[in-house]
Amino acid sequence: MELASFIKEHWQVISTFPLTFIVLVILVASVSIALTRSVMGGALEAARERLMAAKDEINNLQADKNTLLEKLHLHGEDIAAIKAEINALPKIRSGTQPPHDGLGKDGDIYIMVEK
Repeated sequence: MELASFIKEHWQVISTFPLTFIVLVILVASVSIALTRSVMGGALEAARERLMAAKDEINNLQADKNTLLEKLHLHGEDIAAIKAEINALPKIRSGTQPPHDGLGKDGDIYIMVEK
């Protein structure tokens, strides 16, 4: 709307000197584009560098994840054995009442505390 208003307000001058107006428009557009490229070009290049660094970091993290998953897969049986040993250890439980039948398993330790 501002461009349309500008053209309406200055139509007399534009129609009188159309070549001057066209040259001025081309000059202003060229300077605007060049200025925008020079200002934004550095920011764009910096953003591209940050993007490439982030992609490299993601690739490194994915490689590390894959290595860890392979190690976990290789040691899966060891981990399962350790979990079974932990589950077989007696548990220490406490309460203010005697333990109910079926609570815990044989070998568990129950400590009754006073209220």
